[in-house]
Amino acid sequence: MKSSIKKGLITVSALALITTAFYFIRKQFLPPKEPQSISGIVQQYQPKTSFTKQEKSIQKFQQLTDTGKPQIIHPKSQAEVEHIYKNITMLEIPHIFIDSLPPDWQIRSTADKTLFMKIITALILHTNEKIQAEKFALQQLQEKHLRQIEWTQEETDLFNRLLKKYDVFLTKKRDNQLKDLFEKVDIIPPSIAVAQAILFTDWGRKNQKSIYGEYGWTDKTHYEPLSFDSLTAATDSFAVQLNSRTQLLEFRELRNKLIPYANVKYLGPELVYYIHEYMDWDKNYPKKMQNVYQEGLIKELDHAQFKINPLE
Repeated sequence: MKSSIKKGLITVSALALITTAFYFIRKQFLPPKEPQSISGIVQQYQPKTSFTKQEKSIQKFQQLTDTGKPQIIHPKSQAEVEHIYKNITMLEIPHIFIDSLPPDWQIRSTADKTLFMKIITALILHTNEKIQAEKFALQQLQEKHLRQIEWTQEETDLFNRLLKKYDVFLTKKRDNQLKDLFEKVDIIPPSIAVAQAILFTDWGRKNQKSIYGEYGWTDKTHYEPLSFDSLTAATDSFAVQLNSRTQLLEFRELRNKLIPYANVKYLGPELVYYIHEYMDWDKNYPKKMQNVYQEGLIKELDHAQFKINPLE
């Protein structure tokens, strides 16, 4: 009995020595794991934003198709569009853009309305990617500015183009210009673009060259809807209007407060009340936009994103 107890104690002691030796050797030859920084821990508890939600799409912007480019299509028929979006949900859109509605476009059923929403959603997601890329560039410029590192000529040219694009005063100090740009350069909730396109085109039945109803002076006497050569160009211009017009400052201020909660909130229904100045000649415009939101599940489109592999 005593002999077996003694052997057991010897075995336990041997195992303890081996374990201690193992951890000692491991500590000597493997670098200690760095503790997670406080900022890293805090990051885990920050609300996610739509800015990060589409980051993978931005990083793969040039490798999204076999050709290395997003696919831009001018369909010849509605059947072709239906084939492209077959078995695709509205919340997971392929990286394919219908740049003009087909000549035989019709709205015959709810399925056709859903198809129209998919087309517009893909266009505004693409526009938002470009806006996010501008935001990334601004962050890099601001970092260099704060560290008093001189910008390259290419960076300076980019900054000047953004000032002009978003209508920021050239006479302001650079700090204030950067502040204004960060307030203006941000995503457009997809549901707002879709609702506006539905309202102004009656689901694509009319105004196909000006799907968002953007008005401008075509000459000194005619203030009328502007005509665009492509749906992509019209969508980009619509976003610039919402992001630059002085009258829409309240819209952008509220958007900046809500963006951190974009993954859990529907931004469009919250913000649509504040874009009444976009159609300042139509006093019933806010009510009309709110009525459009009663159609189907348009607000859900605020959570739409691109498929990682558009060819699946």
